Amino acid sequence: MSDKDISERNVKLINIIKHLDLGIHILNLPHKPKFLTHDYKYQINAYAHNFELILMSSEEDVFHEEKIKSVESMDIDKLRDKFVYLMSMYEQKRVYVLSYNRMFLTGFNHHNKIERTNPYPVFASYDPLIYYDYDKAINTADKHDLKVL
Repeated sequence: MSDKDISERNVKLINIIKHLDLGIHILNLPHKPKFLTHDYKYQINAYAHNFELILMSSEEDVFHEEKIKSVESMDIDKLRDKFVYLMSMYEQKRVYVLSYNRMFLTGFNHHNKIERTNPYPVFASYDPLIYYDYDKAINTADKHDLKVL
């Protein structure tokens, strides 16, 4: 897909997720969007491939496919029901996000950029760094006095 196609897809995807009104967060735009629950605790088993939104019941099994198009030409209520069913009936991947004063840990910079030593955390109000391993999240949180969500 060209950058223009990816941009067009993402605008439509953001609009769809907004209209679902489920509090779903989209991360890792533009190329590989990930969907997190409203509390940032679970990654929803869904992904965008070209102009298809694919909901997965497991790592191998497709639960539902939906063409990504304008919200006006979609049955948002039906898609919302599919998302709710997916999130309630199938196990979603637990993820961990770190925060400090309502800001998310988004990465690290280094005092010595050449040798990459003395890392310090970088925060923003969007696009948090996702941890899939609880122990690594706790270790990082303890090291930098952060809260695990």
